[in-house]
Amino acid sequence: MPDGGGQRRSFRLPRGVAINRRNRIDGLSLLRAIPADVVGMVFCDPQYRTGLDKLAFGNEGSRQKKRAKLPQMTDEVIREFVLEAERVLAPSHYLMLWVDKFSIGEGQHLRYLEAARRLHVVDLLAWNKLTIGMGKRLRCTTEYLVIAQKEPIRAKGTWTDHRIKDCWPEAKDGDRHA
Repeated sequence: MPDGGGQRRSFRLPRGVAINRRNRIDGLSLLRAIPADVVGMVFCDPQYRTGLDKLAFGNEGSRQKKRAKLPQMTDEVIREFVLEAERVLAPSHYLMLWVDKFSIGEGQHLRYLEAARRLHVVDLLAWNKLTIGMGKRLRCTTEYLVIAQKEPIRAKGTWTDHRIKDCWPEAKDGDRHA
């Protein structure tokens, strides 16, 4: 990743961790092993509890078996992840934070980002999963990708694919958690 002077900085990942591969390491441990200001993009798809606890469906053991097996993340852990992402991101680079409509509606996504003062929301993508989900009023078919950028904020030279629409229709793979 180029630093402010245009030179490349390199670093070693922890033993047994490979780039662009499935790894068995806690996300916070991985981020903490990375030096500051070197990463071009961080994806965070947290196993958040806030919306599920508020809805209190009480059927996670029957209908949400795969999700219920995943380690759940408290709001504090998600905020820690966002802070570490801010630290490792190179200037003008991006955090992609997946959230549900409850998080957007309640402003929870902003609470995740509030301590990360150098990260700013610059865009939002809606993912239409094309399948019906949970909901007490409207049935959810959408998740959201909050796109935050580390200062300095700029689009030119940092975002090169202008074919991406702000609503992504794609059926989720029913065999995998999404």
